[in-house]
Amino acid sequence: MIISLYDVLGLDLMKDVQVVAGKSNLGQEINSVHMVDILDRVPAFKKNDFIITTGYDLINNEELLLKIVNNLSHGNVSCLAIQIGIFLDEIPSQLIIHCDALNLPLLEIPKSLSAAEIVKAIYVDINTCTSLKYISEHERNLRFVQLLLQEKGMSEIAAFLSDSISMPVRILDEHFNLIAHHGFDTSLDLLNPQQIILEYENLKKDNHFKDLLESKSIYYLSNESNGLKPSHLLYPIKVNSILHGYISIIGVDNSKIHKQDFMPHIEIGAVVCAIELLQEKAIWEAQDRISGDFLDKLLDGNLKSVKHLNRRAAHFGLDHTKNFTIVIMEIDDFAILKNQKTNRELIEIKKLIQSYAKSCLYFQQHKTMLKYRSDKLCILCQLAKDCTKEHLDNMAKQLQKAVKDNLAISVSVGFGKYHANLGDLPVIYKEAEKALSIGKKLWKKEYTVFYEDLGVYKLFANVEGKGELNSYYHSTVHPLMRHDKEYSSDLMMTLEAFLDNNGSIKETSENLYLHRHTLRYRLNKIKEITNLDPQDCQDRFKLQMGIVVHHLLSDGLEG
Repeated sequence: MIISLYDVLGLDLMKDVQVVAGKSNLGQEINSVHMVDILDRVPAFKKNDFIITTGYDLINNEELLLKIVNNLSHGNVSCLAIQIGIFLDEIPSQLIIHCDALNLPLLEIPKSLSAAEIVKAIYVDINTCTSLKYISEHERNLRFVQLLLQEKGMSEIAAFLSDSISMPVRILDEHFNLIAHHGFDTSLDLLNPQQIILEYENLKKDNHFKDLLESKSIYYLSNESNGLKPSHLLYPIKVNSILHGYISIIGVDNSKIHKQDFMPHIEIGAVVCAIELLQEKAIWEAQDRISGDFLDKLLDGNLKSVKHLNRRAAHFGLDHTKNFTIVIMEIDDFAILKNQKTNRELIEIKKLIQSYAKSCLYFQQHKTMLKYRSDKLCILCQLAKDCTKEHLDNMAKQLQKAVKDNLAISVSVGFGKYHANLGDLPVIYKEAEKALSIGKKLWKKEYTVFYEDLGVYKLFANVEGKGELNSYYHSTVHPLMRHDKEYSSDLMMTLEAFLDNNGSIKETSENLYLHRHTLRYRLNKIKEITNLDPQDCQDRFKLQMGIVVHHLLSDGLEG
């Protein structure tokens, strides 16, 4: 951009000039200025021409007027400026309406202002800006190249870009994870990963990302559309039409966007960010592979010694003196999803889930290692100071909400012991797997379960082989299940309610809206079918254990 219409209107000379049409299109570039009296005799104007006229041939000739305006608009001239008081006392209303319809800026110049002085002032500005543009572009590009060559990283790039445009800048990856920022008050929510996730959700919900990807330039987002207090500008970081991230400018407005040196900084900044992101992604992928290999060895118990384990852990930024846990996340009904999605779509879904997990854990100040194992996301989590079980439960719920809101799928989460040593992690990993597996039997989907909360279920989960459990099930509640199925009765439901109410006839009958005599009849029927009396303490315990086994083995029961 050399000079814009905004810049020209900002000249002292132009203070009495009125914009009467095309007010939303004042960012037009100006390459040259032409002063003509008879517009119809000019064969053609060039793109970005600033046209000044006295309007001689517009007097009482509406047909010619509309024809000329159409030609100017199709030629992409910057604007039409009419000096009144010479041939026209005022600009015709039809001309104003037509220019507004075409979004062609139309200026009204008072008679007292010299058109020649306007031409001179604009050309002085063009020449000055051309010289300054060359110098500033050279210096800017040189500085960006230096940042790349010196391998300063994204933080330095964000800082230079922010200082260049005097505005706060965020650099985000394609999943809206914050990579770098500069110029912000750190107390603002704009740097809070939870707020950024909310921002991402709002933009996605309103299809703004689709619009942005289809645009070759910026997409301007007002504060109404993204829920942010300041206005917000996003610029995509692309390589060969593949999105790698965004430059996010906060507090920008139209006057800033159309300043002559604003967008060039963003454009070259996006190119530099793309190069740096590609380099960093290659490094991140290599680091993920290496840390993933370490995590595999750690969880499988394949590290040589405690000393070797601690040394390797320190290399990855883990402190063996801290507390750890293992978290496993699984997509509910993954087999069904696998049939509905392409491999590419599944990979993208898994990447997004991993991205949400990273953001959430980072915000909670936990150091992590993440890796998919058999389509389940395994997370080694070094716990932040004073972390409690409630903190972890809230974190899991936040993750589940982010996944459901963004991807319209649910995930379940299993935790192993949550205050473990590094050396205990192979055992903790198995606990998290069991928690996830048992949770699926009990609650089916979208659950969070801690291994230590499983109570008696843990005992049965550790039984090797299912033959004994099947045998116990058949000797307790299986006859009841068979009777319900055969006669469409509710004896199993009645038994579970009776056990849940600690064997109280009064409370059970009230909860089931049954008469006490009806409840006693059903309890006697249960005793008759199972040979176990629900009102006998020892028999009641056997029946309760039978129900536990029923839930635990519900997918694989025999008979």
